[in-house]
Amino acid sequence: MNNIILDTIDEPCKGLLSEVQRHMEIVFELRADGVREYDYQTIERDGNSVPIKGRIRYYEPIESCKIAHELLHAKCSFSLGYDKAIYNIVEKVSTITSRQVLTYEMCESILNQTEHYIFYNEYINMGYESSKFVESISFPENEWRIFAKNYKSDTLSVTDIINLINTLHHILLFPIDNRFKTEIQQLKHMERDLFDAFKRFKKSLPDISLFTEGQTFPLEKQYEVLIKSIDAWCKSKETW
Repeated sequence: MNNIILDTIDEPCKGLLSEVQRHMEIVFELRADGVREYDYQTIERDGNSVPIKGRIRYYEPIESCKIAHELLHAKCSFSLGYDKAIYNIVEKVSTITSRQVLTYEMCESILNQTEHYIFYNEYINMGYESSKFVESISFPENEWRIFAKNYKSDTLSVTDIINLINTLHHILLFPIDNRFKTEIQQLKHMERDLFDAFKRFKKSLPDISLFTEGQTFPLEKQYEVLIKSIDAWCKSKETW
């Protein structure tokens, strides 16, 4: 399967694949589930939780820009120092609300979008179009409009908080353009403390295109600050 990929992808993508393979094994798998989406997953780690094998699932026709996108996720997996500690941070949260909000799935989603922000410039520097950076861009505009119109900061449910944090990290860390400018301003006025926590997190992130090969930037400290800020904000919303 890897030979099919090598025969199809362009030179920038081949160069990135070669770089990643110096750090970990990459296997490719043609999707058989009918889902038209490329994805990357770390499938094996060493005793120190360092990724040593990853899988990229794809569908046909093969596109170099999409393979490159997933390879950049793989590059993040060994460049940003991910290990169990980055997820164990959430076990330290202090409130009932935080424990309901900061699930494994939520933390994965925040990290995935964080990686997009971190490697966007490298993707563009490889010669790919920003319009193809993500498979699809969907934002529930009508649902958000209703949510924002009826928003009351002092009567938030856990579902409201989850929706708010999901919206905030997806659009604030969205690297391509300013299409969410209106929504970002709304979020800023709705929950300034939470908004500022994500802004500080965003400013603390590295640009992976500036890394020398093999350089790492452990993300754990930045992530812990963000999670603690979310935890404190959730605590401020509890009324019992």
